[in-house]
Amino acid sequence: MFCFEDSTVEGRILSVADGPSTFNLEMRAAGFNVTSVDLRYRLDKAEILDEFEKSYAENRDYFYEHPEDFSFKTSRDIEALLAARRSTFHLFLQDFDENPTRYVFGELPKLQFADDSFDVCLCANLLFLFDDLLDIEFHLKSIYEMLRVSRRVQVFPVYGRGHLPVSCHLQAVLQKLAEIGIHHELKPSRYKVWNGESAYLTLNR
Repeated sequence: MFCFEDSTVEGRILSVADGPSTFNLEMRAAGFNVTSVDLRYRLDKAEILDEFEKSYAENRDYFYEHPEDFSFKTSRDIEALLAARRSTFHLFLQDFDENPTRYVFGELPKLQFADDSFDVCLCANLLFLFDDLLDIEFHLKSIYEMLRVSRRVQVFPVYGRGHLPVSCHLQAVLQKLAEIGIHHELKPSRYKVWNGESAYLTLNR
């Protein structure tokens, strides 16, 4: 999503709204210092598993009902992605049990960390993706908060669900940030599941 292989990533990394993913596990294995934050981390393993199964079923239905929204070519592609997600989830669940201090309960737009606690803050598959649920105020408060706890913020994606080429909040948010001196870059991402633009946003204070 963030093309880390093309850039230098150093220091303390915070991954917000990380969910049941193996990002923390894989980055630590590569020698990085990563803390993950998500509201699901207050749940026990059985509750997280129950949430995953519900989400898995909903996603599977949506993939098959709206194939035009995705880059899938065949049902085999869909099943391969679903299988990968299930495998990833079980790896996460094991690491969540074995390394609980790496997974912190919390949610935007308010984080519990002190100013400048991290060097990079990442947020994937939350901001700009759910325009119908999260308004501009939520986006701005969340970005201000991530910039408070880190000097650089990266957000993926910058497009909405379905056929929207770009989030309807993006330009308004970038304008507000520019007014207070926050510089941004939009960079292409090689991660592509949804049809349409695949890009991530970098913000520096």
